[in-house]
Amino acid sequence: MSVYHKEKPEYLKQAIESIQAQTLSTNDFVLVCDGPLNGPLDSIIAAKQQEMGESLNVVRLAKNGGLGNALNEGIKHCKNELVARMDSDDIAYVQLRPVQGF
Repeated sequence: MSVYHKEKPEYLKQAIESIQAQTLSTNDFVLVCDGPLNGPLDSIIAAKQQEMGESLNVVRLAKNGGLGNALNEGIKHCKNELVARMDSDDIAYVQLRPVQGF
């Protein structure tokens, strides 16, 4: 996930929390800060770092280089073979379905 200074803090918080709410939790959430952010965004990231510990890997870029650049940088920091990408204003819904035949 990439975030930059014009993003809405409440959207970022909801996007991260939607990933935290998944039935299969992540051990490698890479968040790329595309250039300097603002106080409210930095506060949300700091709080989530406290909550998530080492599973939240925050990568800070010195200047805004655009989404493509930020995502390419984020891929370099991923630990797992499979990667799911979200925008900082996306919500990942959880839908549990009963498994039949087991």
